[in-house]
Amino acid sequence: MSAEVPRRRGFVRTLTVAALVAAAGLAFGGWWFYGRKSAELGPKLITTTVERRPYEFIVTELGSVENAATVELKCEVKSRGGGGGERGGGGITIISVTPEGTHVEPGDIVVELDSSSLEQERTTQLISVTGQKALHVQAENKLAAAQIARREYEFGIFVSEERLLIADAYVAQQTMSTAEAGLEQARRLFNRAIINAKQVEASIFAVEDARNRLIAAEAKLKNLREFTRDKMLKTFDSDIATASADVSAQEAKLTLEERKLREIEEQIAKCTIRAPVAGEVVHANEYDSNNGNVQADFVVTAGAAVRERQPIIRIPSSKEMQVRATVNQARVTLVKAGMPVTIRVDALKDQLIHGEVVKVNPYADPGSWSSGNIKRYATFVRVPNPPPGLRSGMNAEVRIHIEQEPDALQVPVQALTQHEGRFYGLVQHGENYETREVTIRSTNDKVATIGSGLSQGDIVVMNPRRAGDLLDLPELPSGASQIAKAPRAAEAEKPPSGEDANTTPGGGGE
Repeated sequence: MSAEVPRRRGFVRTLTVAALVAAAGLAFGGWWFYGRKSAELGPKLITTTVERRPYEFIVTELGSVENAATVELKCEVKSRGGGGGERGGGGITIISVTPEGTHVEPGDIVVELDSSSLEQERTTQLISVTGQKALHVQAENKLAAAQIARREYEFGIFVSEERLLIADAYVAQQTMSTAEAGLEQARRLFNRAIINAKQVEASIFAVEDARNRLIAAEAKLKNLREFTRDKMLKTFDSDIATASADVSAQEAKLTLEERKLREIEEQIAKCTIRAPVAGEVVHANEYDSNNGNVQADFVVTAGAAVRERQPIIRIPSSKEMQVRATVNQARVTLVKAGMPVTIRVDALKDQLIHGEVVKVNPYADPGSWSSGNIKRYATFVRVPNPPPGLRSGMNAEVRIHIEQEPDALQVPVQALTQHEGRFYGLVQHGENYETREVTIRSTNDKVATIGSGLSQGDIVVMNPRRAGDLLDLPELPSGASQIAKAPRAAEAEKPPSGEDANTTPGGGGE
């Protein structure tokens, strides 16, 4: 009984091993048979159809909303020595300031500065201006008096003196004529022995005296006309010139004093700062970081002292908004000013905002350790009509519409392969396949628009390199590997750095 049990167990083991061997043989035979049949049928290929439909090439980037224009209100009150401001002499104190975040309209008062010292300066300057006006009037009166004195002499005194001298000369002439006549008569009477010699000598003396008087009268008249008149006129002209110079000097001093007064009044006016545009008030606080500790260097508040040209208030314009996005170096050459942009802001849910590219920076933004060697360029998108809920600092997605065509012949980029700098597609004709060279007009990483090589309705194989020997790529001579494509798609079709040259087209899109 004990010997029979081991024999049964050995028999069962033998049957089990035989069954396993048979199963393995059947499995190998099935694998060999079906694998060979599958190899004879070839790989299973996925195809697609060349179609005409709208084409759009979009570059999508992330950015943030910011104010396109910010008005900065500074302290325009000039520094004056002797002030007790916190930032040195000449500081001016803030009397009142609009709280941060307050919405203001154009003309609203946002800051009032202490103008008391300027008011005192204005009072002192008013006194100076009044005194200078008196001196100016006095100088003008002196000039007028000098001008009158000249005319008085030239047309009054001189004429009067000239006529008196003419009269004296006339009298002297008459006296001389009378004396000469008397001398003739005396000589006749002397010849007739009526008068003696002494009487004749007296007549001769009378003639000489009359002649001397006539010469003196004529000399005075000549001296008046030729010397005294010119001398007096020169004196009066000198007085007029002196008085005129004094008037100019006093006028210049008055102008200077009045200018000082206007400047003080302008400074007083600048102590009241008004909002030039509508927006929300932002205080221009200044902070200083020292060894990681951030300290308030200047806080805009009542009682704080500000220096000349120091910013006090900033008012971002709510009517001029923009989005600042950074575009990858592989796509930045595609983006141009004027391109339309669709903006989606996280905070505004599904609301789409339309914008326009206004500027692309020519220099890359500073990189970081996480960005590696990838350069990104700041691109600014203007928002012409910002919606009410749009705020500075919000995250936004910008979709830059690089190219749009309403009817473009296109295929998925996976249906094309690159070989020796050219693109090829595998076209199916029933059970036959044809390799065609294809020129690409543009690509957006999903589809490629076709310039030549394919027609509408052609059936092309996806991932043609998986077709094996069905894809017949030609051997091109050296130097003939030129990418046949339009210039506008050159940058879009360039494979990214590090990719194999024999890959599907791509290089920049959504």
